[in-house]
Amino acid sequence: FLDTITPGIDKEVTQAFLKILKKQGMKFMLSTKVTASEVVGDGVKLTLEPSAGGAATTFDADVVLVSTGRRPFTRNIGLEALGIETDKVGRIKVDSHFQ
Repeated sequence: FLDTITPGIDKEVTQAFLKILKKQGMKFMLSTKVTASEVVGDGVKLTLEPSAGGAATTFDADVVLVSTGRRPFTRNIGLEALGIETDKVGRIKVDSHFQ
């Protein structure tokens, strides 16, 4: 339940990017969790709650994009055979110069 659209990126860049996307008509519901979804006709009806707790609300949408984060998919693709090391969660180890 993130409070930003691009975690790990500079805060000013994130705010500028969010502003651009909002101008393009995108709506963001940050720090919000979806507790139910139902396809209704040509759309989707969502039941939402603030991640910090609070009353549930419903929201009707034509299209829904749910972003749940990223995870490296580096297991069993042969990196070890190439001598490429990964950390405990599977990210490729790099130095301060990203090498």
